[in-house]
Amino acid sequence: MTTTISGTDGITWPDGTGPSDGADVENIQGDEYAFVSRATVASTLSQVFTGLTTAGDYKFILRSITHETDNGSIYLRVSIDGGSTYEAGASDYLEDGSSTAQQIIFNQIGSTAGEGADAEIVLPDVTNATVFQRILAAYGGRTNATPGAYNANPHGVYVAGTDAVNAVQFISPSGDWSGVIEAWVRAAQ
Repeated sequence: MTTTISGTDGITWPDGTGPSDGADVENIQGDEYAFVSRATVASTLSQVFTGLTTAGDYKFILRSITHETDNGSIYLRVSIDGGSTYEAGASDYLEDGSSTAQQIIFNQIGSTAGEGADAEIVLPDVTNATVFQRILAAYGGRTNATPGAYNANPHGVYVAGTDAVNAVQFISPSGDWSGVIEAWVRAAQ
């Protein structure tokens, strides 16, 4: 499933109003994020968000994520070509000093609603093509009926190059998953 973030699709400010065009995103004050899009994921292997073109930080909030089988995983991969391909080389990402083909968001999540997981992932300054792209995550939930954090890395970096990121993919290598993902944007400060 693909969700394209383009122009002002779905953007609302905290006061409930919306921008008139994409340039208004730059008028967000301070640390406010503007809501962009929501995708309800139902029994799918992959959910992508394309059109990340606003200079600034993107936040993805994953809610009530469950997997079709116990011990399922959800990874994040980035695209630098608008979503035509997603970076998945064996050393494209770096987690805690180790090279990997993706950023692990969840590992060992369960298959029932009571075993769901939640996360907030921030990709700071995605359009800046002069730095390695960082991936920051906070997560929690239940894994196979055990509460707490589990087998996921709270940070990573796309190290294959300093290209701007313009799409992201949430993917499971081990079967279908379900839940809700929201996309938010904060203008560059």
